[in-house]
Amino acid sequence: MEDASSGADTLFGLVLVLWIPCGIYAGVIASSKDHNWFPWIVGGLLFGPVALIATAGLPDRKLTRYVRLISGENNESSEEIGSATRAQSLKPSDLR
Repeated sequence: MEDASSGADTLFGLVLVLWIPCGIYAGVIASSKDHNWFPWIVGGLLFGPVALIATAGLPDRKLTRYVRLISGENNESSEEIGSATRAQSLKPSDLR
């Protein structure tokens, strides 16, 4: 009977050592890529390293927004002044 108790302790240790940090790191990575962090923490707690790998594969929304701003794509909002169209100036808050 002691082997079953040892197995349960090992499983509990694995969850503490591996799954909880995977959930936390998945949330941190998702947040740094400008995604919602809460679902990724829950996914990391449920799926462990698989969710962490999936989070690493998420597209980086901050980088995409920055590239669009510096490339001058017309998809971003612009101000019309008379008949001339002028792109908005780049502000530090746009890069966050």
